[in-house]
Amino acid sequence: MTGFSFAGQWYIEPGYAERMRQIIQPRLEAGKDAIPANLLNVNPSIDAKLSRSEQYVADYFRLDSGVAVLPINGAMSREGGMCSYGNETLMRWLDILSRDDNTVAAVLKTNSPGGTVDSTRAFADAVKNFGKPIIGWTPFAASAAYFVLSQCTEIFVEDQLIGGVGSIGVLMILVNQAKSLEMQGFDVQILRAEGSQDKALINGIEPISDQTLAEIQTTLNACRNEFVGYVRRGRAGKITSNEVYTGKMYTPADSIRLGLADRKGSLSQAIQRAVQLSK
Repeated sequence: MTGFSFAGQWYIEPGYAERMRQIIQPRLEAGKDAIPANLLNVNPSIDAKLSRSEQYVADYFRLDSGVAVLPINGAMSREGGMCSYGNETLMRWLDILSRDDNTVAAVLKTNSPGGTVDSTRAFADAVKNFGKPIIGWTPFAASAAYFVLSQCTEIFVEDQLIGGVGSIGVLMILVNQAKSLEMQGFDVQILRAEGSQDKALINGIEPISDQTLAEIQTTLNACRNEFVGYVRRGRAGKITSNEVYTGKMYTPADSIRLGLADRKGSLSQAIQRAVQLSK
């Protein structure tokens, strides 16, 4: 087999196909299964919880201790980008590790300023529903990154004066380019088809109406309320003050004092704690 074509069909090297035909066709003509049962039985993926590719993922991230360490680096988004895995990829890996019998716990090794609202809730739910002890370890976890870590069993912050966790809030940045374009001699007009009066009302060229601003504010408020609700769920009984919900970042010491994190420690200590919780 040499690959997967764009048409969705497997294509096979002719010599390989002929060799397989010489093996399989006589068996089929004799009324037997194409593949002998003894060959099926030696395939470890048959009737296993994980496919071969899934087992590779589990083996790659799992340490000898049985703890898997997943990295969350850089800006977070659904599909990811340079230097960062997408949330969907990380959720898929979490699912694999949750079904892997040799994985006893996980650590989310996180260094991220946050990211998009899109898919963050789903990622947080995947952490909450992991089914095994899962530790968040971080030198710096802001906004969406903390949204996800707040659902961990425990949170470790690196012992340092800078960094920390927080930024529990939501914002949207709008840039109106109209004046800049006018100074450059551009007269930009946006033309819409009849019946498309609500299309692309936020475009950086036209003024934003009060109604559109009100709709944006409603959406931002809803996203912020969801964020706060998840933190309260994940850190139930640990948060000591509502001041943490204003969007401020907190040092490691203050994050522990306010209940945003559980303890200071290194990545190795977080892994050791995960092992303890798995027993």
